[in-house]
Amino acid sequence: MKVLVVLIFVVFTGCNGDLHHADQPKSKLSMFRDMFWDLVKIYAHATDETIKQFMETDTGQSLNVHLKEEAKVVEQYVNIAWDHLPQKTKDIISHAIIGAIRIARSVDRFMSSSKRRADPEVDNSLWPIAEAAEMKLMEGAEQVRDMASPHAEMLREKLEPVVQDIQEQIYSLAVLLQHPLSQPPSE
Repeated sequence: MKVLVVLIFVVFTGCNGDLHHADQPKSKLSMFRDMFWDLVKIYAHATDETIKQFMETDTGQSLNVHLKEEAKVVEQYVNIAWDHLPQKTKDIISHAIIGAIRIARSVDRFMSSSKRRADPEVDNSLWPIAEAAEMKLMEGAEQVRDMASPHAEMLREKLEPVVQDIQEQIYSLAVLLQHPLSQPPSE
């Protein structure tokens, strides 16, 4: 395995397959960047293989079951905490999350357009990878949004009676507090 890694490393670093710039030597920065991304790919592949092998063992499977159980417990705690939040707080949280997503998208659009204009070499070598990663992230965000929307609606339906009950109790307490204050002091 080590020999294969060294052989691949030597082949990729010693070979210049770009015909447009074949007569121009690569800058040290470009060489180091290429070496870095090659190493990242190699280590990512090795890590994926290691995780896959670990998950096939009994320990990995029991860890996976334990993590799923813990995720269910955390989800229950989150649901309980969400149930006890006032509606205005929930609305603020929802608006903040939506605003953050919008800001992130606009910053991402701005950064991608400015980076492409600033460095055409990066555009040729790294942008396909970055765009693929961005697409995966956007798909994941859409999946999370699709999975969360039924839960959010269900939580909203569960919380409506509780919120109305709390509002009625607060209103009745406010009425009780106003009556003693509106009466003139007895001497």
